Amino acid sequence: MWKFPGKGSHPHPSCSFLTVKETDTASLDIVRFAQREVFPEVRNMLKDYDAFPNVTRQGSSTGKCCPSALRKLRPILVRGLLCIGGQLQNSPLNVDARHPFVIPKRHHVTELIIRHYHLSVGHCGTQYVLAATRERFWIVHGHSTVRHYLKNCQTCLLWKARACGQVMVPLPKCRVTPGF
Repeated sequence: MWKFPGKGSHPHPSCSFLTVKETDTASLDIVRFAQREVFPEVRNMLKDYDAFPNVTRQGSSTGKCCPSALRKLRPILVRGLLCIGGQLQNSPLNVDARHPFVIPKRHHVTELIIRHYHLSVGHCGTQYVLAATRERFWIVHGHSTVRHYLKNCQTCLLWKARACGQVMVPLPKCRVTPGF
């Protein structure tokens, strides 16, 4: 991906690329935007945890501030992003795998994320795409949401298409008439 050249950003301003840090920051900003659109009241009720490895359960949603779709996830705010709580705080897993970002169902950002993972795993089915996305993102009502977006994949529709059935034509008279 290209980026616009800035002052002192690269020795050759016409040939500068995005860095990993820039793409990660952009993806977090996009997730933050989607969460602000769909879950504004939940984000306002929760407390932000800056000391991430020592996330405690205090202040996480216990019910009244969350819609029923988020209540079981016990969401927490980490770096301004809505994440699911859980019991994996002391796990050696990556931070994003311990507390995946909550993504709304039926949102354009969700569709782009599902499409990205669907292509990266080679047009696999619903369960595999859902497992791949859950390494970093938690989609609300994930199974039905992934299934909804995958049923419109043109490549998968072509691969799953039925072969044409062969229609038998009537036999000619000379083949069906008994010869005496």
